[in-house]
Amino acid sequence: MIRAIAVSTVLAYAGPAAAQFYTGNKLHELCQSKDRIALGYAVAVTDWVMTEMRQKACVPSTVTTGQMHDLICGYVAKHPEQRHFPAHFLGAQSLIDAFPCNK
Repeated sequence: MIRAIAVSTVLAYAGPAAAQFYTGNKLHELCQSKDRIALGYAVAVTDWVMTEMRQKACVPSTVTTGQMHDLICGYVAKHPEQRHFPAHFLGAQSLIDAFPCNK
């Protein structure tokens, strides 16, 4: 249920620019402003990673939404040289780095 709400929140705020995806710059801006959209985005990206990239990122089921948010926002903050990349790519990379399947 939380994931469904998060995805709808992200899509609802996409507005007329829905064809354009967020970059890391926009996600960083949202994270810095403490906007709840960043939390929804983090949950949606985590859900996508757990579904589509489960061989690369083994996210434990006990990870909280707050941890997802902190990991993704922290990664974007620490890698300004990558902020021009799509936000979902950076979110996925942060989860792969934090929870690699091949330990």
